[in-house]
Amino acid sequence: MIALELGCSSEKPLPQADVLLYNGHIRVSSERVAERMLIHEGKVIALDNDCAQYSPSETQDLNGGIILPGIHDAHTHLLAGSFVMERLLLIGVSSMSNLTQKLETYAEQNPQEPWIIGFGWLYTQLESPSKEAFDNIVSDRPIALFDSSGHNLLVNSKTLEIAGIDETTLDPIGGTIVRDENGYPTGLLKEAAIEMVSPFMLDAYNDGDFLEPLRERVTEFSEMGISSVSEILAVPGVSLARPELYSQLEEQGELPIRVSYYMPLFSIDELDEVILHEGYHTSRLQFSGLKIWVDGSTSSGSSWSLSPSVLNEENYGSHYWTEEDLTQVIRKSEENQLSIKFHTNGDAAIQTVLNAIEAQSKSVEQRYILEHVALLDPIDYLRLYELGICASVQSGIASMGRFSDQADVWGDERMERAWNFQALEEAEITTLLGTDWPVWPTIDPLVNAWTAAAGLDKPFQPGYAWDSYTNHVQECLGEAIGCLDIGCIADRTWMTSDPYQTPTEDWGDIEIIRIELAD
Repeated sequence: MIALELGCSSEKPLPQADVLLYNGHIRVSSERVAERMLIHEGKVIALDNDCAQYSPSETQDLNGGIILPGIHDAHTHLLAGSFVMERLLLIGVSSMSNLTQKLETYAEQNPQEPWIIGFGWLYTQLESPSKEAFDNIVSDRPIALFDSSGHNLLVNSKTLEIAGIDETTLDPIGGTIVRDENGYPTGLLKEAAIEMVSPFMLDAYNDGDFLEPLRERVTEFSEMGISSVSEILAVPGVSLARPELYSQLEEQGELPIRVSYYMPLFSIDELDEVILHEGYHTSRLQFSGLKIWVDGSTSSGSSWSLSPSVLNEENYGSHYWTEEDLTQVIRKSEENQLSIKFHTNGDAAIQTVLNAIEAQSKSVEQRYILEHVALLDPIDYLRLYELGICASVQSGIASMGRFSDQADVWGDERMERAWNFQALEEAEITTLLGTDWPVWPTIDPLVNAWTAAAGLDKPFQPGYAWDSYTNHVQECLGEAIGCLDIGCIADRTWMTSDPYQTPTEDWGDIEIIRIELAD
């Protein structure tokens, strides 16, 4: 009788399926809600009346429950973030006196730490940092204190000594060793200069030092309602290309989310080695491509821009790559079927990547994602759309853009065009939504979706914000996640209300009940 009522019975033998979910509110897309969904081997194979073509092994009454696709955080640094968040936390620290006080306390309480590693100080507000101030507290151990963006690093004399950095050391391409009036390093390293230190720092730690905090963080993401992430196995100048740690968690049954990971590519010299990475392709761990940092950060005002700073007509920001090198990388990615995420904040960085893509001898077939896209030249919206390039944005970071150093560098006219989510949507550019955790520490998808839809000067429409967290993922990543249409992996998010049908002012009342991965 139950089978007859569900429309899944027939006088002839029917193909088997694993489970039928019925009597629910299943958000398939922004336009469609289904009552029934049939799942076989973890994928959606039928919706509503089409269920009648199959015979399910089991049925589940959803009792009117509201289900959305699995939510995908499109930009995380989980491995890096979980490691530094277990160490000296400097979030919100804006003065040297406060920083040195915290440093002294931490050093005394952690005498066994080979390096004193910290994260979170505010680059825009910290005045006159110097290695001497750190040397007075710790002189026998190296110090590495990352700012909140991860693009700037404070070190002491011991660190400079280990890395062989002195007054004769040249600045690397795309990086700066900040110096005093006599040419001596002050202890502040910016952008690519961080890579001169990071290998020595990482050599002091083994996989076990990373694994336990990573285990805790992936659990936290799952409990907050995140089903999958795009994980960058690096921060600027620091390669953490250790996907085997995620594999270990999966083998131990302790990876509660799906991880699509990206290997870092810092320079053209590394290309031939990186493209040989075969990667993991398991149920929950997927090698998705490469990550390239094209320019600097907005928090430090170093985005690569077409016009100079309004404060300094010789300052166009920083960049790591030339158009010629990017053209070569994209050609190799096409030959080896590799997707790429490009870190592009400024309009010059975005335009350079688009030029490199258009320079290919034939239409590109791989998936390319521009990360951050804080400022676009107006002519490039159409180019993004025509090339089929996805834009990955972070609403939390966008909400703080007006307070960044970049706001001072760009001035009023460019800031009026910056972080324009509305223009991306109107140009029909497919967008993704993420956090850049731990740069933006709030991982709650309800908060970040609300910010994208209601907390910005030029926001997304509410449905587009949720599509950027879910239904756009399949198109941008080429993986059948973040969706509940036919052929999608049936990861599900149980919620108390459907945000597509709820005014944004009431999203604060919505709760994520749980997630279910369709393994």
